[in-house]
Amino acid sequence: MRAIGRFVSLAWLLLAATSAHADQAQDLLARVRAQVVTVAALNSRAQVDSEGSGVVVHAGRVVTNCHVVAEAHSLRLTLADGRQLVATRLREDPVRDLCLLEVRELTVAGVARRALADVGQGEAVFAVGNPLGLGLAVSAGVVSAIDRRGAEPRIITSAAVSPGSSGGGLFDGAGRLLGITSSVLELGQNVSVAIPADAIARLERDGHPPVMPLPVTPEPDWLAVAEELRLRADWSGLLAHAERWQQVYPTSADALASAGLAEGNLGRLAAARERLVRGAAAAPWHALTSGYLARTYLALGDYAAAEAEARRATRLQPSGGYYWGLLGDALRGLARPDEAASAYATALRFSPGQASVWEGWADLAAAAGQGDEAAERYRVAVRLAPNADGLRRKLAQALVLRGEGAAAGRELAAVKDSGKADDAKAWNNVGTGEEKAGRYREAEQAYRKALAIDPRLPEAWHNLGLVLRRSGRDDEAAKAFETAIELNPRATGATIMLAELRQRAGRTAEAAELAARACEAADAQVAACRLLGSIASERREWERAENAYARATQLDGKLADDWVALGQARVQRGKAAEAAEALQRALAINPSQGTAYQALSALHGRRGDYTKALEYGERATQLEPTDYQAWSNKGYSLLKLQRPGEAVPAFETALRLKPDFANAWINLGEAKIAQRQMGEAIAALRKALELSPGASDARLYLTSAYIGAGQFALAREQATLLAEKVPQVPQVWYLMAVANAGLGDREAAIAAHARLKSLNPAAASELRARLAALPGSKAMPLPE
Repeated sequence: MRAIGRFVSLAWLLLAATSAHADQAQDLLARVRAQVVTVAALNSRAQVDSEGSGVVVHAGRVVTNCHVVAEAHSLRLTLADGRQLVATRLREDPVRDLCLLEVRELTVAGVARRALADVGQGEAVFAVGNPLGLGLAVSAGVVSAIDRRGAEPRIITSAAVSPGSSGGGLFDGAGRLLGITSSVLELGQNVSVAIPADAIARLERDGHPPVMPLPVTPEPDWLAVAEELRLRADWSGLLAHAERWQQVYPTSADALASAGLAEGNLGRLAAARERLVRGAAAAPWHALTSGYLARTYLALGDYAAAEAEARRATRLQPSGGYYWGLLGDALRGLARPDEAASAYATALRFSPGQASVWEGWADLAAAAGQGDEAAERYRVAVRLAPNADGLRRKLAQALVLRGEGAAAGRELAAVKDSGKADDAKAWNNVGTGEEKAGRYREAEQAYRKALAIDPRLPEAWHNLGLVLRRSGRDDEAAKAFETAIELNPRATGATIMLAELRQRAGRTAEAAELAARACEAADAQVAACRLLGSIASERREWERAENAYARATQLDGKLADDWVALGQARVQRGKAAEAAEALQRALAINPSQGTAYQALSALHGRRGDYTKALEYGERATQLEPTDYQAWSNKGYSLLKLQRPGEAVPAFETALRLKPDFANAWINLGEAKIAQRQMGEAIAALRKALELSPGASDARLYLTSAYIGAGQFALAREQATLLAEKVPQVPQVWYLMAVANAGLGDREAAIAAHARLKSLNPAAASELRARLAALPGSKAMPLPE
């Protein structure tokens, strides 16, 4: 309990001490306020350019910092009672940054001074001045140190000194002047510098009269002319003006800053940096120089240096929105988005009408993927700077990302300096956004505008081709893709699209070559290899199909369909083991891949293992009940297992799914022959030949069906056609002999038998025995 009491007592003591310290500061301010004045530096139009403070050292005499009055055309002092008096520079000591002003109407007595030798470290002191132009104010602190490292000693104090307090007084508790406040240490927190009061006597004794510029008649308003040239972006004119300005006012910080700004905008960044670094060293109090130097560092990509200069500028002028905006740009470049956002927000609090700050804040949102925020901020920037084409381009891009293609197009249409390559790309992006939104007519218009600006933009030709292809204008689309490929031979996407159009037009050879080029390219796309494999399979170029699908699985081995297609090509090439391996890979990816089971059914059918083929066929039809090929394979396995009654429904299902499937009609015809249903067999086989006139197996089975139906003349007609097309097939001559025998044409039967004997003697012997064994008059003995 006693410990708590001690703590409370200590708190009250501290509170009492703080209150006493505040009371002492207010007493001190009341005592010296008549001797501390506000010094206003006026330009040629009698307007205030800057303000500082001063201390009355004698009646009619005021001391201030030289940097407060260096640029002034004239000076005006404001006293504590509100009176305003004219002052002139009398003596100056630029080394110590002290100037003595003459104020003839000033009758106030001078402040008492105290020698540096009597000042002790830790002593309480009070800084009195006009911080930020807000009126006289006092801040308390202590003497932190006496810095004697340089040629002249300096008082280091913790009493806060802000911009506008320069030239004010540092007093002890008795109201005696210890020094003239001059600056804030860059590396310190509330660490200020004062010039000892001893230097005032030296100033009065040894200070030299100020060097006044030679009169120029008429005297231009240097700053106003510079601002007009800046707003017109006449950088060459601004540079020439700034150099003339420096000839008249060699120490003018505004002139040097203007010259550096002009150099930077003329692209001479190194020269601008050198000039502005020199200016910042000569006038460390000049915020604009630090701001322009930060801007130059940003252009050079030195974001750390830009941050340092921007922070210096914000300390010198805390309400300068321009400098906070530069700090935001630097922090954005340093990938510190949260700090950058805070800096931009501060900038807009002080300067809400500054387009460049809104742009930087929008850029920050765009980089973070915050499309809505970016678009709204760019809108504000465009309203503030409607002639800034670059802003409109950025707004258009943000609107595209929001899906507002029409609005983006309106912004681009308002660009005055259109016709640049960036505009063509922007219109291309608008087209892409419109296409994604399903507005194809507007997309086409945007792509055509892009090409009107830059007819050599391959991506715009490619995108235009896609829109034309979608609307069924294949010829125009093909020309667009051809142009894209001509401009960029590595345009794989355009090559694939052109290959698809060539395939659609029946120009499969060209399609295959285009797809092969895209599939074999270093940056090959799997779609190109799939297209090549499809075309090659259609053309029954199985080796090429195998290579294409093998490449597809190398590029992307995760799609079961690619492995199935590879397996099917290998089945056709007789590579049973490799085909099975590919198909098993497909099933490992997707165990429900019905086409893989269908291909395995075909593979085992080719091997003659119809039981296994049927097993896979059953599984395929369960998984893919609408796959006509699976039903056909199942039917074929049943047919070869001598189960034609079950095979017929399978073939009929395949034909319901795909009525123009010639192979199923052939197999159905064969099954009907096995069932001795010759009429239905003939109908099925004639349909097959209608769909595929060159199908020799269909014609062979049709010949058999005609013979089975006793229609020997039609059988001989079909056999004759087969003999012309495939004379090396023994079955043709076997059926030819039977048909001729059925017609009673022994001579023709003998000729056919002789041809069969030359191809297959065993078959000829069997035929001769069968014809001889026919009953009655149908028997036809043939010579051996």
